[in-house]
Amino acid sequence: MTATVTRMNERGEAPLTRARRLRDEVDRVLERLEAPRLDVLVNNAGIGLIRSLAETTEEEFDRVFAVNVKAPFFVLQELVPRISDGGTCTMPSETARI
Repeated sequence: MTATVTRMNERGEAPLTRARRLRDEVDRVLERLEAPRLDVLVNNAGIGLIRSLAETTEEEFDRVFAVNVKAPFFVLQELVPRISDGGTCTMPSETARI
C-alpha cells in the first residue's frame, strides 16, 4: 500500500482520485487474503509546514488541508462499504500546525 500512495503522490493526484485508487488496492488485498471485509481501518494522514503563519502561501495551506482533511474524508467514504458490521475506523492524525 505504501508504494501505491507514493506513486499517487508523484503523480499529484487529487484526494478523491487517490481514495478511489486506494479502494481498488484494498479490494485486491482483500481478494488475495480471501477476506470478505475489513475489521479495522486506521485512516492516518498528516503533514505540516515549518513556516510562520505570515510565510504560509495559499498553495501550501491547500496542500496541508488536502492531505490532512480532504484525503482521509474521501478514503473513509470509499472504504466504509468494505468495513465489517461491528468493524471500526480510527482516524488518529494529529497534525495541526502550519
